[in-house]
Parts: sequence; C-alpha cells; structure tokens
Amino acid sequence: MTYITSPGLYEMPAARYHADPVAQLSLSASIAHILLSQSPAHARWAHPRLNPSWQDSEPTTQQDEGTALHAAILENRGVVALCDFPDWRKKEAQEARRLARETGKVPILAHRWAEIEGTAAAVRAALRGHEVGDVLASGVAERVMVWREDTAAGPVWCRSRVDWLRATTAPIGYVWDLKTVGGSAEPGAWGKKLTSDGYALQAAFYLRGARALGLEPSGFRFIVVERDAPHGVSVCECAPDLMHFAEQQARAALELWGQCIHSGEWPSYPPRVAAVEAPSWAMMQWEERALRVERETKAKPFYMPESQRVVNSGAPFA
Repeated sequence: MTYITSPGLYEMPAARYHADPVAQLSLSASIAHILLSQSPAHARWAHPRLNPSWQDSEPTTQQDEGTALHAAILENRGVVALCDFPDWRKKEAQEARRLARETGKVPILAHRWAEIEGTAAAVRAALRGHEVGDVLASGVAERVMVWREDTAAGPVWCRSRVDWLRATTAPIGYVWDLKTVGGSAEPGAWGKKLTSDGYALQAAFYLRGARALGLEPSGFRFIVVERDAPHGVSVCECAPDLMHFAEQQARAALELWGQCIHSGEWPSYPPRVAAVEAPSWAMMQWEERALRVERETKAKPFYMPESQRVVNSGAPFA
C-alpha cells in the first residue's frame, strides 16, 4: 500500500480507508469514540495498524445488504457486485462472493438488488418532499479527508470518510452522513444515538477535518433511513449545546491520542477501586416509584432495610 503523506481530499475503496492509509498512524471518529468511552488500550486494540492481530471481520449478509442500500441511495452502485444465485449455500456462490470481496466489491444476490433499489428510490422521493430537498441529486460520495492536528504532545494525523459532499471546493455547504437503521428513524428515538454511539462526536470530528482543509463547511447533517418498510426518513443535526459538547469531546480525544502516539503508552482502566455512584436517572425512577406506592396504598414510602434484602433476588424492591 502507498501511504498518504499530505493533507487533502481523496477517493479510495472502503477497505483501504479502514486499514488506515495515512503514513503516520491516524485517528478516526470511531477510534476517538473508543478512546473516550472505553480506554486507550481498547482503542489500540481496535486500530488496524496498532493491533498486530487485527483482522477485518467478514460482513454478514445483512451488513452487506445495508452497505448496498447505502451505495444505492448515494448512487455509488459501482461498489456492488451482483451474483446470480438463489442463495449463498452452493460452492459456486461462495466463490463468487469471495472474488467480489477480493476486488473491493460488496457481493449481493441479484434477486435482492431490485428490492434494495426500490428502497433507495423511496428514500430519494422522501427527500424531495423534505425541506432540505433532494440533497443527493448532485455531489460526490464517500470521499476521504486526511488532515493534521496539533496537540500538547505533538502533531497527529486524522482521517474521516464522508458519505456525501455536494461540492469538493469551498464552500462545500453541509457535510452529509447517511445512517440506515433497523429500528426507528424518528428523531427523538434515533437522536439518543448521537451521544450513546458517538455520532455527535463524529459530526464534530468531521467538521474539524473539513475546516482544516479549508472547505468552509456550513454544518453536519444526518440522513436517517429505516431499512424496513415503509422506509421512514428523517434529517437530524446537533443542536448548538450538543455540538458544543461534541467539540469538547473531539478536542479531548485528540489530546489523548496525541499523548498515546507520542509516548507509546496505551493505558487501560485506572488500577484502583472505583466507587460507582447511583446515576441520577435511577434515583429519579426510584423516587417516582416510591411516591406512586405512597399514593396507591396511602402509606409511607417503603424502603426495605439492608439486613432484610434478598441477595441476588429478581424482585423489584430486593
């Protein structure tokens, strides 16, 4: 592999991007999320060039079809290899799938492709009726941004793979990311993933890259698509307070990555006993339940003494 040595906007297969194509080890949004939500040791293990045992796991059929839907929506059908078999059970079908992967293609059974294209058409129709309009009508899919950041420990390199850009020269407008989900795309339900799955951090990280390359982005938006009929579509973005929080996370991840890269040390969890406090949501639920019991029984809230609790009981009040 020829490694990238200069910041810029690049086009490359997904496999090359995920293997880290940058000469100096680079930080991605997914590794940044692992750094903050787990530890540097976990991030090192997940990085393709830091973990000597790292192997890219073979996608499942469902994951392949999700990738194909992603490509169909973005009109990037060149990454899909259609295989004319009823299923993957026969040796010939398995060999065709293997050859497709070797050439960087996503193997899809030909009879499944019509349904995938139908879903993509439904998504584009939904966007045409949305206030953002058909933002996918023109632009480029899956471009890789490579840039350099300064940290207290020294310079570091970063990379991101952008699903959709409407332009490749400044100003580029919004940076677009497509998420296909098996559950709900309703903003209130899906929006929880912005913090739990690191998607807000992803938005802040990608915007840092676009600004570092002088692309003058307007912001970052997610197109969220339900894989199941009727294929609901929503468009979401981080509110200012969430974006501010995500920007702080991105900065913290960069500094931690810089410390680890330049020191060569990748610590795991702190080697000390941690006192875990009751989360505020659990305390609120308990208080609400106690008040409800009081109202329904017209009795004082019931709190079982510690000495009377049943160890390992599944009872709600144990």
